[in-house]
Amino acid sequence: MARPTKSGLAYFNIDTDRYQDTRIKRLKHKHGLAGMAVYDYLLCEIYRDKGFFIDWNEDAAFIVTEYFDVEETLVKEIVNYCAEVGLFDKDILARGMLTSKSIQTRYVLICKNAKRKDADKLIPEEINLIPEDTEIITEETPITPEVTTQSKVNQSTEYEIIENEKKGNKINTHSLEKIRVREFVYLFSKELDELETQYSDEDCNWMYDKLNDYKLAKGINYKSDYGAICSWVKRRLEEEKENPVKKEDRIESAFRAGQEVIDYFKNLKDEPNKPQPNQNNVFRV
Repeated sequence: MARPTKSGLAYFNIDTDRYQDTRIKRLKHKHGLAGMAVYDYLLCEIYRDKGFFIDWNEDAAFIVTEYFDVEETLVKEIVNYCAEVGLFDKDILARGMLTSKSIQTRYVLICKNAKRKDADKLIPEEINLIPEDTEIITEETPITPEVTTQSKVNQSTEYEIIENEKKGNKINTHSLEKIRVREFVYLFSKELDELETQYSDEDCNWMYDKLNDYKLAKGINYKSDYGAICSWVKRRLEEEKENPVKKEDRIESAFRAGQEVIDYFKNLKDEPNKPQPNQNNVFRV
């Protein structure tokens, strides 16, 4: 009998600058070391078990609770907060599973490098968060300088330092270090503060994810990710927030118009002299 295929992993790689991720910083600020420990434990369980997700239920929460000897309510609060800041996918968590686009992307990458068969088809479509046209960069795939190192990302920073030195201006070089907010999105501290002053955490996470997905899918590098956010990502956010309202208004309007017609015909036999509606749904006398 053939050995059953194992979907889990024996190891997974961790980025050395993960603690510069704003989401990780927020988790530590909110829940301290307990939050970090629970998140790291769940990552290990995800990659060890299924490889790209785990079921999240009372039993799973109890296992974490027993391991760290903390309250189960705290574990659930930490998981919910991880979803709130984007470390886990909020919609899929509502369906009782823990995963994220970055978890799935890393899983497929490891499987491809390990030459696992049909690595692109390992994640079921119903929970797949990786855009269809996304190219997963393997060890054999040429990659752009921005993807490889942060020093390359900060070339514009080095240029700014040099130019200021030529002009005799003293600047705080620490403030010119970019912070990694997503896998391929980097912002200066001042830019990050500006966005988070104007927008909620949920809106900021949406914009960071949107730009990250676009850069990953298209292989595009920007001199300034903040400039890209200001030029088009903000507009997409406003459209995203506005469209559901417009759609809902149209549905409600159509429903009201339809209901008026139904009510009219129901009462027609009782009120033969009732005015008839015209084509524009305006009653004529």
